Amino acid sequence: MQPSRFKLAPLYVAVTFISSGIVSNLHAQEVSEQQRPATAEKQSEAVEKIAVLGSRRAARTETSTPAPVDFISSDDLSRQGNTDMSTMLRSVVPSFNVAEQPNLDEASFIRPANLRNLPPDHTLVLVNGKRRHRGAVITFLGSGVSDGAQGPDISPIPSVALKEVQVLRDGAAAQYGSDAIAGVMNFQLKDAADGFQLTARRGATFEGDGENYRIATNFGLPLTDNGFINISADYSEYEPTERQVQRSDAAQLSVNNSAIANPAQTWGSAEIKNDLKLFVNAGIDLNDSAQLYSFANYADKEVQTVFYYRTPDGSDRTQRFSNDGGETVLVGDTNLDNDITCPTIFIENGNPTTSENFDLISNGGELDSECFALAEIYPGGFAPIFGADVTDKSFAVGIKGEFDSGLYYDVSTHVGSSRADYFFINSVNPSWSSSTPNSVISPGYNVQTDTNVNIDLSYPVDVGLASDLNIAGGFEWRNEEYEVGLGDVESREAGDLAGQGFRETVDGFAGFSERAAGIFDRSNVAAYIDLEADVTDTLILGGALRYEDFDDFGSTTNFKLSSHLTLTDEISMRGTVSTGFRAPTPGQANSVRSSTSVTAAGIFESGIFAPTDPLVIALADAIPDAPQPQTLTPETSTNYSLGFIYSAGGIDLTIDFFRIEIEDRITLSSTVSITDTLDAGGAVAADLQAAIDALVAAGDSSASSISGFNFFINDFETTTTGVDVVLSMPIALNDGDTRLLAAYNHTDTQVEGSSDYLSDVRVFSIENGLPKDRLTLTAMHEQGNWSFVTRGSYYGEIGVGNDIGLGTYNDFDGYYSGKFLVDVEAQYYFNNAFSMTFGVQNLFNTYPDEVSNPADNAGQIYPEESPFGFNGGSAYLQLNYSI
Repeated sequence: MQPSRFKLAPLYVAVTFISSGIVSNLHAQEVSEQQRPATAEKQSEAVEKIAVLGSRRAARTETSTPAPVDFISSDDLSRQGNTDMSTMLRSVVPSFNVAEQPNLDEASFIRPANLRNLPPDHTLVLVNGKRRHRGAVITFLGSGVSDGAQGPDISPIPSVALKEVQVLRDGAAAQYGSDAIAGVMNFQLKDAADGFQLTARRGATFEGDGENYRIATNFGLPLTDNGFINISADYSEYEPTERQVQRSDAAQLSVNNSAIANPAQTWGSAEIKNDLKLFVNAGIDLNDSAQLYSFANYADKEVQTVFYYRTPDGSDRTQRFSNDGGETVLVGDTNLDNDITCPTIFIENGNPTTSENFDLISNGGELDSECFALAEIYPGGFAPIFGADVTDKSFAVGIKGEFDSGLYYDVSTHVGSSRADYFFINSVNPSWSSSTPNSVISPGYNVQTDTNVNIDLSYPVDVGLASDLNIAGGFEWRNEEYEVGLGDVESREAGDLAGQGFRETVDGFAGFSERAAGIFDRSNVAAYIDLEADVTDTLILGGALRYEDFDDFGSTTNFKLSSHLTLTDEISMRGTVSTGFRAPTPGQANSVRSSTSVTAAGIFESGIFAPTDPLVIALADAIPDAPQPQTLTPETSTNYSLGFIYSAGGIDLTIDFFRIEIEDRITLSSTVSITDTLDAGGAVAADLQAAIDALVAAGDSSASSISGFNFFINDFETTTTGVDVVLSMPIALNDGDTRLLAAYNHTDTQVEGSSDYLSDVRVFSIENGLPKDRLTLTAMHEQGNWSFVTRGSYYGEIGVGNDIGLGTYNDFDGYYSGKFLVDVEAQYYFNNAFSMTFGVQNLFNTYPDEVSNPADNAGQIYPEESPFGFNGGSAYLQLNYSI
C-alpha cells in the first residue's frame, strides 16, 4: 500500500489556537533560568525524591528504601516521542517490556506488558496508591510469555495527568495483596490547584505511514480556599502501519485471479481511532488534619487489527471455500425442500469463479437462488478485520488524616471497569449463505469490574529505638466481576446451510454462545500488619504479614522481611525476602472462546474453555492422555533481593540482584488436536465424535468448528533471576546543565522440572521470548533557550518458539539478534510559556532481523514479538504551552 500524504491539519489548528493568545510574545528573546519553567529533573535536584511505594512509613528518600524503587517524573515521560503509557515506560524502565502485538486477537486491544519478563498479571498497578482494576481482555495469544494473562490496562492513563510514576521492583504481596510478584507500579496524579498546560503533536514513520496526532491538556483549579481539582484530557489517533510482502500463496493464485489484493494480508501496528482519555483528581481539606479526596477517569478508543488471509481456493483451511484442499468448491444447497441438486465444481487454476459451472450458481445463473459458494461474496478470498471499542472508567473517594494521638488513617472505596465490545469487519458466518452480514458482526463483549474498600491505619510508637516503630495495619474487601456478553446471533449460530460442511460461526473466532455468557464474580477479604523502624542510626528493619480469604479457593498468608544497612556515608546495602501469590481471575476460571493460531505446523482454530466447562470435561474423557481439567488454585512465589547503593557528589548508583521462584503457574494448557484424533479413527474417534454431537445438540454449535482445545491450568514452575543497575550523575558541558542516566537490566527465566502440558515451543518462548538484557543511556542537556535529550536503548536477543524450523532448509533456530536504537529530541523555548519540540525516534531506522522466507510466512517480514516494534524510524513535531 502506498503511504498516504502526511496531514498536518490538526497541528495547524493547534498552532492557531495556541498562538492566538500569545502571538505578541513569540519573539525569540533568550530565556533565562528564572523564566523557564522548572522541569521535573531540575526540581528533583532541589527536593529529594520521596518514596511512598514499598513502605507504609512516612517519607523515605530514594536511596534509603529497603527495596528498589524507580522514580519516573512527568518530564521523563513527556521528553520522548511515545504517547502510549506502556511504550513510554518501556523507554525509561529497562525491566519493563511491551511489544506491538499485531494480528494477535485481543492482545492488540490491551497490549500485555511485562515487568521482569513475567506476565502482566504478575504486576500490581496502583493509581494514587489505590489498586487499579484489571483490563477486560484476557491475552489468549501472548507470544508464549503472556498467554492466558489478564493484567491491568495502563494505556488509559495519560502522561499529562501524572506528577510521577513509581516502580517498585520487588515482590510485595504481603503489603498490597494478589499480583504483586514482579513488582508494583504507582501512578501519582497531579494535584496542583493552578496552572495550565496544552500540547499538540503530529508524527509519522519514515515510511510515511503510521500518521498520528495528539492534543493534550492539564489544568488545575482551586476547590474553595482549601482544596484543588486537577483535570487532564488527551485525544489522539493512530493510522496503521504496513510492513509485509505479498504472501506466496496469494501471489501464486493472483496469476489467475485479479480479485486478490496485493497485499492480501497486512502486517503492522493496529489502527487506533478516537482515543480519548480523561482524568480528574480532587481534594479538599476538611480541617487541619483531615482531607476528603477523590479521583476518576474515563477513556474510550476503537482499535482494529487484521487477521490471517483466507485463500479463495480453500487450500489453507476447510469450511469456507473448499473442504477437500482446493479440489472442489464447497457448495451449499439453500433450499433442501426441492429436488434440485447443486453441481460439483472442480476448481481450475485456483480460481473458483472462473471454474466450469460456477456461473450456474452466481451472477443470476439458473441455480443462483438455490446454491451458494463463499467465493460469490469473496472472489479473491478475504482477511477479516477484528476490532474492539474499549472503554475504561473508574471512581475513587476517600478520607484521610491524622488524629491528635498520631494515628494516621485512610478510608476509601474504589470501583473501576474495563469493557471491550468486539466486532468483525469483512468477515462472515459462511453457514448463513448470502444472508450473512459482512459489514459489521459483533461476537460479543467482555467486562471486568473491580470494587475495593480499604481501611489503612498507621501509628508511630516510641520503643527506644533510633526512630519510632511504625505500626501499620489495615483491612480490604474486594470483589472482582467478569462478564461475557452475547453478540449478534450470526456470530454464534448456524444459518440455513447448517450441516452442509460450512463453518457455523463468524470467521475469526466464534461468537460467545449462550452457554458461555454470564457474570462470574469472586470476593475476598484481607487483613495485614506492617512494622518498620530505624533500629539504629544505620539499620532499618521491616516486616509485613498479610492474610487473605477468597470465597472460591480458600485462604493464603504471606510475609515480607526487609532491611537497609548504612555502611558509610556513601555506601549502603538493602535486602528483602518475601512470599507472594496471584489468585486466578474469574475470567480465567470461566472463559469460553476460540481463536486462530499460526505455528510451524500450519494454521488452525482451537477452543479455549473453562477448566470445569462441560466441553472440556467431555473431550478430556473421550481422548486418552488429554490434559485433565482441575479447579484453579493460586500461584505462589518466593522473592529474594539484595542491593548495594552508592551516593555521593550528585552521583547515585544502585545495583540490585533478585530471584523470583513461582510455583503452580497458571497458564493455558497445550492444545490437544481434535482433528488428529478424529482422523485416526477407531473407538476413541467414535467416542469423541459422539461427545461433539451431544454438545452441538445442546446448543453449542462452536463444538463442530474447533480443531483443538485447551484451558487454564496450574501446571509448571519457573525461576527468574537477574540484576538491575541504575546510575545517575551530573556532568559539566558547555556551561549548560547536563545529566546522564544509565539503567541496565538482566533477567533470565527458566522453566523448572517437567511440565505435563507445556509444549517445547511454549517453554522456549517463556524462557527466550523477551530480552534477557536491556540497557538505556540518557543524556539531558539544557543551555539557553534550548533543551536536548538523547537516549540510546539496547534490546537484547529474543527467541520465538513458533519460528523454529523456518527457513529454506527448515533450520532456523528461532533467535533474533539484539539491536541498539537512538532517539533524539530538541526543544526550543520562545519564552517562559511557549516552546516547540522536534524529535526522532529510532534515528538510524533500525529494524529487527527479518523472518526466514517472509512470503511463505503469511507475508510477515519481522517478528511480531520484537521488543522495540518493527516500524523503523519516526519523527514528530510538538507545540507546548504552559503557564
